[in-house]
Amino acid sequence: YKNYAFGVQTFSADHKTVTGGGVSTGANPGIYLYKTKSPDTVSVTMGVHYGREIQAAIFGVLFSNAETTVTTNNASDTFAGKVESQTYGSEQTGGVTGSNSVTSKVVNMLSDTDTSEQVKFTLSASENTNWNDYNVSFTCDGDCGEYDATPQIDTATGNRYVTVSVASEKSAHGKWVVTKKVKLGTPKIQKSISKDEVDSAATGQKDSYTLSLNVKGNTVSGTTTSSEKAKIDVAFVLDTSGSMNDKVGNSTRLKNMQNAITDNGGLSSALFDSPDKIDAQAHVITFASGLGLDGTSVLSTKADLDEVVNGLTANGATHWEKGLEQVSNISTRPGATNYVVFLTDGNPGKKGWKKANVYS
Repeated sequence: YKNYAFGVQTFSADHKTVTGGGVSTGANPGIYLYKTKSPDTVSVTMGVHYGREIQAAIFGVLFSNAETTVTTNNASDTFAGKVESQTYGSEQTGGVTGSNSVTSKVVNMLSDTDTSEQVKFTLSASENTNWNDYNVSFTCDGDCGEYDATPQIDTATGNRYVTVSVASEKSAHGKWVVTKKVKLGTPKIQKSISKDEVDSAATGQKDSYTLSLNVKGNTVSGTTTSSEKAKIDVAFVLDTSGSMNDKVGNSTRLKNMQNAITDNGGLSSALFDSPDKIDAQAHVITFASGLGLDGTSVLSTKADLDEVVNGLTANGATHWEKGLEQVSNISTRPGATNYVVFLTDGNPGKKGWKKANVYS
């Protein structure tokens, strides 16, 4: 092509037509590349120079492209995005912080029919950024092929990245969303117990109590797009000794204890009826003459807890220490606030009882 001169090229306003006068200065033909974002019809018109016939060929070139956007919500650190093709180079956004958004330039890639191009989207952060302070998500709009949207971590830099496959003549727009986590304090726990009024006019018994447990996650003022649940692990230490079968009006002590936990609005409702606010799990320990349920089973729904509690039966002596000692053997979750709900109908039996320090 070095032996061919096109002369001056004149482009139309829409950049779809170019006119130029060229003169052949040798035996080799010339080539030239014109680019347009969306060609629909391509044609060439040749003239005759000095009475000689001029031949020409025209062909089209296929392109695919990719770009990236980074959006931050309440970020106190600075983040930037990069879109990269190993063959055709890369583009990068500027840094963005606070609640803002920034988009890179487009990376154009030559492509063959039915051939995809691997594109890597990378999210980087300013020095000393604690990634654990942020929720990071990735989506890809356009023709991105099958890809794993879970960001991978570059162990050397801490950067997050996702790789997609862009089909021929298609586009991919990788979008990062970075949201500052809201840190909540210790959840508020309100506990109270009160003696009920006369249970039965016929018997005049006053052997019934109401135990209330109210669990509320702290709220955070201001505008936010993220929240954390209150993580709570509760051990129920329950008396299943024979005296729990004693009548209380038309019920029994055991049944009253079961109802206090399983009724709508009861303790299990307080724990599990607000899963968007409270991440709770429960353990049930029972004691009578010895240890019954050991609390090692993890109960993560109201239905699970209610089924275990409603299935309890009562028999034997009352040995508190068996249940209380078992609490320390339960495995709880890191970061969870631990609570013990201890329910019994009276003093421990004498047999096997040893003086102990009890903390609440």
